[in-house]
Amino acid sequence: MTIEQQERFETLVRQLEKYARYHQTDYRIRVGLLAVLGYAYIIFVFLLLLGIVWSLRTVLIAISAEHLTGKLNLMTLLLSLGIGRLFWITIKIPKGIPVHRAQAPELFATIEQLTAILQAPKCDRVFLTDELNAGVLQKFRFGLFGWHQNYLFLGLPLMQALSPGQFRAVLAHELGHLSGNHSHFSNWIYRLRKSGLS
Repeated sequence: MTIEQQERFETLVRQLEKYARYHQTDYRIRVGLLAVLGYAYIIFVFLLLLGIVWSLRTVLIAISAEHLTGKLNLMTLLLSLGIGRLFWITIKIPKGIPVHRAQAPELFATIEQLTAILQAPKCDRVFLTDELNAGVLQKFRFGLFGWHQNYLFLGLPLMQALSPGQFRAVLAHELGHLSGNHSHFSNWIYRLRKSGLS
């Protein structure tokens, strides 16, 4: 990217950030429509290619070139698998030690209390890490679609460095990422970016 392209890109980003700040709903609708348009384009191209291959298959059968039909069927299958792979992404779960309620009842009571206050979905798994950080991850079970699991990662060094009140604030911040529908939308857009569809 040239310096001029970088400057234009940064100007565009600043304009979009300003627009998003003052027109949140409209901006989210536009981003969502753009994402759906990306899906629609890929599905359209796939169906077009499938139609061409099917027409070619019909012609081969009509001219009694059935020995080529098997190869064409294989090509169709490989094309379908390749397109299907675009919609199936995996997000790796960061490493950590799983923590269960019996091991840390106070921690789980705090998580449940904050989850109720924030009206956030429950955390399916809680992990301790060796990082000075905390985070949440929403992983969908079926690529870009389907039910999700919520993972909470708590860095032990962070827990040791903060007072109970400060840690509770960090925990509330992380659980806040899961509350409301914005997290589902944001995660969907993130998964689209990861899959290479955007």
